[in-house]
Amino acid sequence: ERRELSAIVSLFGGLVTAYLMNRERARADNSSGLIAVTLTGWFWLSFCSAILLVILSALRILKRAPAR
Repeated sequence: ERRELSAIVSLFGGLVTAYLMNRERARADNSSGLIAVTLTGWFWLSFCSAILLVILSALRILKRAPAR
């Protein structure tokens, strides 16, 4: 039960993180702001890790042990 809870929390946290980072990426591509912002390799690394966290958490939830 505890593993399922941690998988659900990881899934939710990864989804929120990926959504917010994607929203910021869309804002950075808009060049109408006062300061020009470019996305760095660190942004893409963290964005990919958030997506990977979502995928692995979903797999943990789907592959859980059957109830006894």
